[in-house]
Amino acid sequence: MKGIVITVFALIAGLCCTDKDAKINTEITGQWIWLSTYQGPWHGLPGPDSTYILSFSNEQSYQVLLNGNVINCGTYSTDSAIYQDIIDFYPGMGCGLYSTMIIGQLSIPDVSTASFSGDTLILINYPIHPESVVIYFRKL
Repeated sequence: MKGIVITVFALIAGLCCTDKDAKINTEITGQWIWLSTYQGPWHGLPGPDSTYILSFSNEQSYQVLLNGNVINCGTYSTDSAIYQDIIDFYPGMGCGLYSTMIIGQLSIPDVSTASFSGDTLILINYPIHPESVVIYFRKL
């Protein structure tokens, strides 16, 4: 009887739990074009002759391209916390929790929360606070 209870519990736990990290990795894989950035009252846009692409691979690597040229690259990891999905970029241009990769006009915090709405990726620096940087990308 004890074996049946343990087996049933294991089956229920397996059915109820999903691998959220695998889900975010599937959603984020591909190329994303930068649309805009907001921080408090400040609003940033790419220049008229600048195209910024953030590209994520299945192998947990990323590239930032400016007009087709690789400007930054590295690896990333994901962590699906209880209330939000976190992306850590390595090696960003800076060090520490509040560091930021700065590529031309585009700034990406090394640690960001990620949310998806249709073909839109929204990155917000982590931890979130009233003056957080909010960056919008559209999937290509």
